[in-house]
Amino acid sequence: MPWFKGNLHTHTTRSNDGKATPQEACDWYRKRGYDFLALTDHDHVADEKDWQLPDGLLVIRGVEVSGNHLVGLDVTRGPDKRLPIQEKIDQILQQGGFCIAAHPNWQFDHWPLQLLESSNGYLGIEIYNSHVSVLKGSGYALDKWDQLLSQERRVWGLASDDMHNLESGLVGCGWVVASAPNLSLPDLRRALEQGDFYASTGIALESLEIRAEQIKVVAPMAEEILFIGRGGEILERVQGNSAVYSVRGNEQYIRAECHGSNSAAYTQPEFLSSWRQRKLPV
Repeated sequence: MPWFKGNLHTHTTRSNDGKATPQEACDWYRKRGYDFLALTDHDHVADEKDWQLPDGLLVIRGVEVSGNHLVGLDVTRGPDKRLPIQEKIDQILQQGGFCIAAHPNWQFDHWPLQLLESSNGYLGIEIYNSHVSVLKGSGYALDKWDQLLSQERRVWGLASDDMHNLESGLVGCGWVVASAPNLSLPDLRRALEQGDFYASTGIALESLEIRAEQIKVVAPMAEEILFIGRGGEILERVQGNSAVYSVRGNEQYIRAECHGSNSAAYTQPEFLSSWRQRKLPV
């Protein structure tokens, strides 16, 4: 199946801190090879009258709900920002949408681990957010991801721009790449919900093969590939741009990180308790 590249966290002039119009954002991402884009302005759901779609770009209507920032996708309205976080999640799910915990380590602890543990129904967390990378705290949240995964939480890891300004130098620095039969919202949602995607800060996968006893990763731009397990433990470290990991049986979960020069790609975890055969070719 083909891979489709997209950004799921984007701000425009419909946010009080966005600098690009919805049309400018759509055009910018499409010209740079993106296949899908979510417009997620603060407490404002995108209006389809605000843009004319560039050929080949799928736009997802979304919102970033203030408070503990929650990105709601495929929605028609945003929850009241004053509600408790679980009620916000529930309202997004009730209208058929899905949601992501945004930049958990912004200001060092924007989403405390306890809040992530006590909340249910969110698809995943941003393990990298380029906008936050120059603010207080960290743009990365791999620590919290591994802590959740170690509790058998099926939480996916995503990377995003959190674009506010096309001239900031922080755009095009984080994205997801989904494996789906077609570039349609139902197929894309299915891929995201099932974890058939990877997160990237610059590394592209050529192939990812997941079989009964092995995981094989090929990433031409990578210089080193890590396989990560319970508690964030490095299970195996391989130099080069391809690696095969043989399952031992006691890992709990396995995910791969492909590292290059100042960039990386992150596969979704495979849990041994629900191992399934899967192959995601380019």
